[in-house]
Amino acid sequence: MAHFTFVDLFAGIGGFRIPCEALGGECLAFAENSKSAISIYNENFSQTPNLGNVQAFGKINSDRPIDLITAGVPCQPWSVAGKNKGFKDPRGRLWFSTINIIKENRPKVFIIENVAGLSDPRNESNLNKIKDLFIEIGYTFKIFELSARDFGVVQDRVRVFILGFKKEAYLKRITSIEKNTKYKTIGNVLYPNINIEDTNSGFPQNFRIADVRGGDTTFHSWDLIQTSAEEKTACDLFLSKRRSLGKKIYGKDGAPLSINDIYKNTGIRIKKSVIISLIEKGILIEPKENRYDFKHSRYGLGVNIKYSKRDKKFEINPSNEGVFRILTLSSTEFPTITASRQYDYICTDIIKQSSNLKQYKASFVSEILKTNKYKIPNKSQKLSLQGFPEDFKTYTVSDSVAEFHIGNAVPPPVILNILKAIIKTEVFDI
Repeated sequence: MAHFTFVDLFAGIGGFRIPCEALGGECLAFAENSKSAISIYNENFSQTPNLGNVQAFGKINSDRPIDLITAGVPCQPWSVAGKNKGFKDPRGRLWFSTINIIKENRPKVFIIENVAGLSDPRNESNLNKIKDLFIEIGYTFKIFELSARDFGVVQDRVRVFILGFKKEAYLKRITSIEKNTKYKTIGNVLYPNINIEDTNSGFPQNFRIADVRGGDTTFHSWDLIQTSAEEKTACDLFLSKRRSLGKKIYGKDGAPLSINDIYKNTGIRIKKSVIISLIEKGILIEPKENRYDFKHSRYGLGVNIKYSKRDKKFEINPSNEGVFRILTLSSTEFPTITASRQYDYICTDIIKQSSNLKQYKASFVSEILKTNKYKIPNKSQKLSLQGFPEDFKTYTVSDSVAEFHIGNAVPPPVILNILKAIIKTEVFDI
């Protein structure tokens, strides 16, 4: 086992520290501002100095050389799903502080993690600025875009990792990061002591409940709740035409449409009584006078639909807290766990073996939806899905606070494999 010292910047709850210590690393200090993250961090690791705000220091007061600096620099400024402000965002400028700390302390190696958006073409000039700064301070580097799914984590969580070396000779020894050859399933991760057999491997392992266009295993609200043939036809028309006609007539993809918009472009007339009924059932809304849209058309929020055993039918709850995706236990890919509220659920039972897609979907409805055998992963399950060890503790904070930090964390198995590649270069042997 190698021995090296490291400093853990933007430490969060310890996603870097777990694999570092597992491979022989000794933490000299960490830097974290969030009181709740610090509480979780100190709950799980031996006490080391907290350097606090990275903008408040440069040279670290240590009587020992620092071999490695790790940093999960805040990702929001580079997320293409967000405002994408880059260095205009104060959090984006934390890169300058991070690079200054590397410059002042001259570690043999650094690992920096960020969102995949950092390498998006829209951030090209910002990334080039970061590259130039690394070169200025005398470091050579490689940039890897890695999915956690390739390292035993059941998420297609793609992130950018920048590996920098003080001596180029060691960097040249890294050509790739070794990946796992077999994907784990959600069942493997959450129930490791139970053999969950995949009986429907030929079919998609995720179902969506959303009033947007989707794949073979997408259910719309009108597929589940009681609707007439005319109502289903109306919904299908609005769904198939809302993008093209919205753009053509109103200059906006997905703009609300009127009955007349549909008639003029398809020749099919929808009765006003059908529209009124769909509004009453909670499927359509009238955001603009005489123009209609789906109430649950925002991608990712799903539909809050429940099965009433008493009335033996599905009903839409008026709340916007929906069910978007339901993953089977055989799925090898849970959606990326984030710090914000998600609408992704996991089946709590397996679906019986099906001979065709139609039967498979019917079995899902009868065995999972109608029996409410699905749930949002709890705190412990999210830790497992992120690759944290079973004994990791979060007792000092509420579950909601813990889940926020879990969503922000770097999955330890990814860092473990990156570190193994670094250790093989023998950079820590000198």
